[in-house]
Amino acid sequence: MKIYIDDSALNRLLDDRRTPEVKYDRELMVMLVEIIEKGGLELVGSEVLDKQIKETEDVFKETVLEVIYSMSTEEVKVDKGILERAEEIRRKLNGIQYIDSLHIACAEAGEVDAMVTADTRLALLSKGIKLKTRLLILPQMFTEVLK
Repeated sequence: MKIYIDDSALNRLLDDRRTPEVKYDRELMVMLVEIIEKGGLELVGSEVLDKQIKETEDVFKETVLEVIYSMSTEEVKVDKGILERAEEIRRKLNGIQYIDSLHIACAEAGEVDAMVTADTRLALLSKGIKLKTRLLILPQMFTEVLK
């Protein structure tokens, strides 16, 4: 199974764990990384995600994220088609950030089975349009896909 993990989910590994939701998501991300590490899932990356990681101001966070990103078996390169699809998604999902639409377009181009996010609002909004990949929040990844 191929998955794409956006920056919101990746950063859960390093977010402040004082809230129960963040702590829970963090534990799910740790398990997801372990599954990827053992070859149970194929991680697909993108130029967009790689650029976001490299722009991380905290050197420790950047290093951790780069180690996880290095587990990607392929990287989606952004081209005109991805940019056009991202714009189409952004128009249809009024209110989402352009970077989120880029992640979705990259996930679709990478032909992944699921894009994993920690952004509940994005996941809810995405139900309003037809996507070529499933967009799941972390708990859904485990309850619906990794049973």
